[in-house]
Amino acid sequence: STAALDRAVAVDFSVVDGLESLELGRLEDIPEPLSCTCAALVLSVFARLSAHPMGNSGAEVESMRDRRLKLQNMIEEIVAWMRSGMVAAEWKGCSSFLELICSVDAFILALTSLPFKNTETDDLLWSRTVELVVDWAELVGAIQMKTSGPELPVLRGGGVDACAVLAQAAGANRERLEQLLMSLSARCTSLACTAHSSQLGLQQLCRVAGAQTIMLQRCRRWPPLSGLAAGASLATVHSLLSLNGTDLTKKTARCLLADADVSVQVTLSLQAGELLLALYTHLATPLMHSGRGKRRPHRQLAPVEALLLQVAALQCRQAVRLAVSRPALSTSEEDHFGSLLASAYRLLAAMLSAVPREAVRLPAWVSRPHLLAEALRPMLEAVYLAPSGVLAVRTAADLARLWEAYSQGGTRQVAQSAGRTGLTTYQAKVQRATKGYATMLIAHALEQQRRWHGVEAAVQRSLRVASSSEASSNLRSKELAAWKEVVSVLQTGLAPLLACLEGSEHLLQGLYAGLREPLSSMFKELHKGWQQHGRYQGEA
Repeated sequence: STAALDRAVAVDFSVVDGLESLELGRLEDIPEPLSCTCAALVLSVFARLSAHPMGNSGAEVESMRDRRLKLQNMIEEIVAWMRSGMVAAEWKGCSSFLELICSVDAFILALTSLPFKNTETDDLLWSRTVELVVDWAELVGAIQMKTSGPELPVLRGGGVDACAVLAQAAGANRERLEQLLMSLSARCTSLACTAHSSQLGLQQLCRVAGAQTIMLQRCRRWPPLSGLAAGASLATVHSLLSLNGTDLTKKTARCLLADADVSVQVTLSLQAGELLLALYTHLATPLMHSGRGKRRPHRQLAPVEALLLQVAALQCRQAVRLAVSRPALSTSEEDHFGSLLASAYRLLAAMLSAVPREAVRLPAWVSRPHLLAEALRPMLEAVYLAPSGVLAVRTAADLARLWEAYSQGGTRQVAQSAGRTGLTTYQAKVQRATKGYATMLIAHALEQQRRWHGVEAAVQRSLRVASSSEASSNLRSKELAAWKEVVSVLQTGLAPLLACLEGSEHLLQGLYAGLREPLSSMFKELHKGWQQHGRYQGEA
């Protein structure tokens, strides 16, 4: 029993040799629950033997390396046996099967946490561990697809947590981390080739891509990954987007899955965004350390920035299409709407936060600020199309923060006049390079405000799902206050954009002369109000 094994202090290694010679193929003749129990028992024995001394001295003493290799062989055999038949339908609801999954997951976590030395033997052991972790992540994705019920929480960290532990393991140098990353990327690419015809492949793809994301988040960021490893992660992002049928150049999305629904498209988009955010954060972090002097950016940083902007714009457009396609969104669709906008905000905020204090050259997105404006415009449209006031307030606040960071050239608190006073600081250069495109954001904000039907219409649209009159009355007051706050937040958020245009009379005159009525009158009123209330007058 488990209690008896826990109380064991020393075990004769001949018992281990006998268990190691067990052929798991013979378990095919045993009923499924019993075979699961047998495999779990074998695994429990080996897991507990790894923590206890074996033998006394001389030939009876087994080295830790030999013991680790024996345990590695056993867990690989069990995982291979599970992959051959454990995803069958008859395994649903089998308690022994779920116990075996928990045992295998805990044992893999224990193996990945062990140190790796800089020897050829440990290099081979690392390669075998990487393959084991990738296979386990793929297998857990298949089990999640086949299993339903309250037992699902036990599968939540399978494979993903092992990658996180392996990324921080002792002896995980740059070459070994790149090997892990490229193995995960290769598995994602192969799964993407078959996922368009199988929901099982889609679940496995998302699980392995999630493991790759966690690995990038947990691994050390200096020295950064090579260009080849970063390119492999970019290939994974493109695989997720291509599976969704996304053409970033034509701004269209057509899902290639036969029975795809909104949740499938949202899952693919969110997974691609999380992986891209982890990759960008890893590559941009070395530039943020001021103590290391001016460093040249990573050679893959510019392509990652360009793809980050396009994915953020894609997610905002997906949220807009979701709100336009249906008169009233369900609870799950509202969650999808909010998740897409929150993911787009995280992507854009990470890029604006990564503007360094000093660097050899300006960020790559500064030479293409229209791509950033292309991502901010659909986010503003999503604010006015939000299904509830709570989502609208949250998205409006995120957009206002992005406007302010864009006008200041980053998230560091600097004077709005830094770009127009001839300062040579890094952030002042960014301000001068991007302020011309602030007119596009202001003009688009005025156009969306003109098309909006007002607070009352937004409240009525939010109340379509209300059932009883009492609930509708309580909800109406909350929605009315929320939409009024949205108007206030957006009006206040335009102040940094107007402030960055101060001193550039040609840009202001371009807005005055280029906007048609009623936009011209709206801009005059907006600019006059900002000069009276939002601009510092030199008085207390």
